[in-house]
Amino acid sequence: SYVLTTKNLSDEIIAFATPPTITIDTQENITYNNGSVNFSFTVSAVNYPINYSVFVENQLFFSKISSQEISDSIMLNLSNGVNAVLVQSTDRNNNKAYAQLLLNVTLK
Repeated sequence: SYVLTTKNLSDEIIAFATPPTITIDTQENITYNNGSVNFSFTVSAVNYPINYSVFVENQLFFSKISSQEISDSIMLNLSNGVNAVLVQSTDRNNNKAYAQLLLNVTLK
């Protein structure tokens, strides 16, 4: 049997409202000499399934759905200069998370 205590209620509210976590593994503070950059990231959540999307310069690059933690690695073809990359995730309770990365590319 389940006994509802103040702590149990608090834990359930916190779990319900906990947004996904996005971790970006690609280095940001370097200059890439090639427009093709391997972009790696992980998305995890308390409340699955999750929708996650990657945007490059405000354009949708791809969008997927997962029922578990994901680690993804994609090849981005970036232009000369600073390129904004955004990972966005939403869980089943509509909690949202964002992670942005600015990648500097100097093409030779």
